[in-house]
Amino acid sequence: MGSAALKKAARGEAKLWCTQTKVCFALVLAAMLATVAMMARSRSNHASGLSTLGALPRRVTSRILQAVSTKADASSPDIEELDDALLHDPSLWGAYRRESMNAYLAERAKCDEPGHPGWRSVDMDAEGIKNYYSYQQSPKSRKEMRPAGWKVCDVEDEANQSGWTFTRFGPLVGTGGYDWHEGNIQPVQRHPKSKFITAKMFAPVTANGTILNYPPVHAHHVHYQLEGIQHWFDSHGDSVCTEEQGGTACYLREEPEGYGLPLLDTSSWQLDFILNDVRKEGSPPMTFYMETS
Repeated sequence: MGSAALKKAARGEAKLWCTQTKVCFALVLAAMLATVAMMARSRSNHASGLSTLGALPRRVTSRILQAVSTKADASSPDIEELDDALLHDPSLWGAYRRESMNAYLAERAKCDEPGHPGWRSVDMDAEGIKNYYSYQQSPKSRKEMRPAGWKVCDVEDEANQSGWTFTRFGPLVGTGGYDWHEGNIQPVQRHPKSKFITAKMFAPVTANGTILNYPPVHAHHVHYQLEGIQHWFDSHGDSVCTEEQGGTACYLREEPEGYGLPLLDTSSWQLDFILNDVRKEGSPPMTFYMETS
């Protein structure tokens, strides 16, 4: 389905008109044959060594192609060389992931630029948003309810057709010992223009936005629930890669170019998370935030 048709389907505008049973049967048969042809092409690509490339967005391919060209000191490496490099050199993936994260951070930095509306604090009680932040020194200790705030910043592209919604919940204050920081917000506000989710970034950050690795903070789980589906988008402790493969840049996940998860106008979601300060128990207080974008 093309992007225009996908958008229409997401808005409930795509309709199939059948005037005769034979016409409907012909349409279904054509769709089945198209699917079979697509699967055959996929098997052909896999046999010819294109399996890795087939899963890559076009912009990713071009970036890695440039990296391979530089590393191999060749102006135009062929497909087999590129595919082999991706399979055997994890640093190429790491370079791409860090470049993607740098692009994310550059967009987020616009929230602090003069002339931009910047971060806005959300009065969750006034807007009917249920929320809580609880602290436990261990899972068996008594929960301590603590206050926390929610702030949001929207950054759109020049055409005002896409962009990021950055959010932060906190402050969270830990003292180590694998203490537990549990938070929940429902419903999470969404941009009025949002129709598709094409990327996400869930990570603990410092007050100045530095993304925290594990250690010192373990993301036990970060879940965005859509209409009650808990693992619609998530991050966990194993979301961080080795440094060679990208490190904390792996907290950022992107859909291939031209693809996204559709949202209905009525779609709503909620955030729930648990973070752990894994430093030595009794460490100096550390302030951090849950950033979800």
